[in-house]
Amino acid sequence: MNIVYKCFEVNKKYYVYDREKNVIFEVNKDDYDLLSIIKSDKVFEQNIDKLEKYIKRGFLKKTKLCEIEHPLTDSIEELIDNRAEQLILQVTQNCNLRCSYCFYGQGNYDNRTHSGKRMTFETAKKGIDYILNHSSNLESIYISFYGGEPLLEIDLIRKCVDYAEKKVEGKKIIYSMTTNGTLFTEEIINFLDKYDFQVVISLDGTKEMHDLNRKFVNGKGSFDIIMDNLKNIKKSHYDFAKSIMFNTVIAPKSDFSCIKNFVEHDEIIGDNFVSANIVNDLYTSNNYNNYDEKFYIVDRYGEFKLLLAVLGKLDKKFASKIFQERMMHTIRTYRGLTEKGEMFKRAHPGGPCIPGVHRIFINVDEEIYPCERVSESSSPMNIGNLNKGIDIKKATDLINIGQLTEDECKQCWAFHYCDMCAAFADDTETISRSKRLSKCKESRRSILEDFKDICMLKDFKFDFEGEIFDEKVNNISF
Repeated sequence: MNIVYKCFEVNKKYYVYDREKNVIFEVNKDDYDLLSIIKSDKVFEQNIDKLEKYIKRGFLKKTKLCEIEHPLTDSIEELIDNRAEQLILQVTQNCNLRCSYCFYGQGNYDNRTHSGKRMTFETAKKGIDYILNHSSNLESIYISFYGGEPLLEIDLIRKCVDYAEKKVEGKKIIYSMTTNGTLFTEEIINFLDKYDFQVVISLDGTKEMHDLNRKFVNGKGSFDIIMDNLKNIKKSHYDFAKSIMFNTVIAPKSDFSCIKNFVEHDEIIGDNFVSANIVNDLYTSNNYNNYDEKFYIVDRYGEFKLLLAVLGKLDKKFASKIFQERMMHTIRTYRGLTEKGEMFKRAHPGGPCIPGVHRIFINVDEEIYPCERVSESSSPMNIGNLNKGIDIKKATDLINIGQLTEDECKQCWAFHYCDMCAAFADDTETISRSKRLSKCKESRRSILEDFKDICMLKDFKFDFEGEIFDEKVNNISF
């Protein structure tokens, strides 16, 4: 059908999302029922008199969309050359933990596994030179250290920071790191504090929940040493401790309610930001998303309380911060409704970031990938190396992933808000059309939930432009 829209109901009110104008508008029950059953242009034309009032307002027009192509396709080489935003250095492939759901765990995922490989200083310098030479149009850049466990290579990280500080001219460098939190020393904390590192620590709730999955190589749980380290950091570097962020993975066998209560009430975590995620289900055939009904009850109730809190209907102390990131996502979707504008003749679904621009992940072998979340075993995701640079054709193919499913994308109401990059279609050997399509249902479900929340919040006069959360976390890798 050439007119693309989505009908949905919220609190006994009826809405239509018009993809062509990228707006949500309210309709009466009869028109909602009519629009819900129209499945062809012919039937739409037969009922056009009943819908004339919406058409006169500019809604329900035939789509202009003719071709799937990313709007930055012709600019990608210039962007890669001059606007590289974040360098992520894989300083080691080793780790002192063996987490059950690890992306690099033996047999868990179609990816490389833990190894003793380490990044040399020469490789790290080449990576730093690369981003400094490819960010001339930016006033600030990010340099992140990744593993494995990056603190196993703290000496290399020190050298990298020293080298970057000496080489940089005319721009600010923001340093960040994701760590398991077991290797902190006073000397390391002094260093991280001195350079104002943005630090993310992996912590999965209570001792029982955390140690269920996050164990040392010898099988011993890691919770106690992390909490001892955090206590020491809070004593000696109080301001730095307040800036630490936490990433919590909720595994299927974990007690979500228990984890949520820990995050809300633990004195050491305090008011620090917490990102909660389910187990990654990309690049695996394992059923990692087999969550029980209790998980979804806790999840929806927690989100409901946060909605009440931001509306002023519930004291914020009763709303868990573990759901804040989801609310931030809803607010960003709202801003998309106000900023994206109407459909063009040539456009591309949302989802792909720009390879070689938003994130540049460099592994120990000097190979370049779009980000740290893709498989290092993937041929399509290997977009270059430090000697030859980025393969522009590969990068162009990745941002135009929607061309793989062009017919379906042209008819999809969720076009503007699709969150599927090429990783969702990657089978490590090729980019798979069927794999991409298999993820569409969940993506649309999530977008529809955002739309419903937006309509409910607007109904209660929520101020979407207000600053309710600190959005500095947008550039951090979890």
